[in-house]
Amino acid sequence: MTEQNESSIVRVGTDVTGRGIAGLFTAIKSVRRLRPIHPRGELFVGQIEWLSGRTMRSGISWIDSPPNDGRQDVTVRVSRSVGFAPPLPDVIGLAFRFDTEQGDADLMLASSWLGVPGRFLLRLGRSATGNFASLMPYRGEFGPVEIAARTVESRDGQWNIELLHASSTSKWKRFAVVHLDAEPLPDPADLRFDSMLNPLPGAETYPWARRLRERSYAVARKG
Repeated sequence: MTEQNESSIVRVGTDVTGRGIAGLFTAIKSVRRLRPIHPRGELFVGQIEWLSGRTMRSGISWIDSPPNDGRQDVTVRVSRSVGFAPPLPDVIGLAFRFDTEQGDADLMLASSWLGVPGRFLLRLGRSATGNFASLMPYRGEFGPVEIAARTVESRDGQWNIELLHASSTSKWKRFAVVHLDAEPLPDPADLRFDSMLNPLPGAETYPWARRLRERSYAVARKG
């Protein structure tokens, strides 16, 4: 959906909702200065390994055209959205950062379901071993693209996560596996992930999704 063919109802609705989310972030930040959400986390480092033999393209170049050796270094942050202490459930964030020719790129996922309509909804969880989704689709060459992640193995000092892509209603297709050292690193206070400033190569943001996010992201960047 482009800016031109969006209805006025969608434009007004997403603008009002975006302002409301930003207002909530501002209120939280008056108490929690550094990060209004995801205040504490754990960092993991490793590599993304693209799967060979894939024939289904997503329409996002980062997914469809991996590095020549099929691997890419990655830093992953796991965090709790509200910051509730375990064992209380919370919305779990799973953020990936890697280098591209254009600079840093961030992929930000949240605990969710993988079915429809669950892939568009937040889900409370207790750990990073559940399912995660982008919730709002990216705009790729062929239309909307959802990205998801789920743990496939965690043992022997390594945490393995598979990455998947789909259209808004299609079945998920595996495209890569992330191999991480299971031992977390310290979480620097100044490390910020931002999918608006650091987009995935070949992925665009729909106008309605940008209006929902941009004001709250701007609030989170301050301070």
